[in-house]
Amino acid sequence: MSSLPEFEMILERIDRIESTLVGQRTPWMSTSEAAKFIRASTSLIEKLTRAGDIPFYRQNPGSVRSTRLYHRRDLTAFLITGKNARADQLSPQEKKDVERLLI
Repeated sequence: MSSLPEFEMILERIDRIESTLVGQRTPWMSTSEAAKFIRASTSLIEKLTRAGDIPFYRQNPGSVRSTRLYHRRDLTAFLITGKNARADQLSPQEKKDVERLLI
């Protein structure tokens, strides 16, 4: 778990990011939306995805050419833990931290 000052920095960053997402109706994001959410380039998102560091889903699971989708909860979990962890794979404390950020 991150130290308190690091955690507070993450909270501030999430607040800034969420202020740009007002009106977003779905927790699902494209690669470019995910990049904006974590304030990174799309090429970094793609690199992290290829390395298995950020979980993603396919819009059409039967097609490898289908659009990649990223879930807000998973991206938040990645920001908190710095590792590939779908929200359902987090420790109890990490789950509380993610829920606190998403309220």
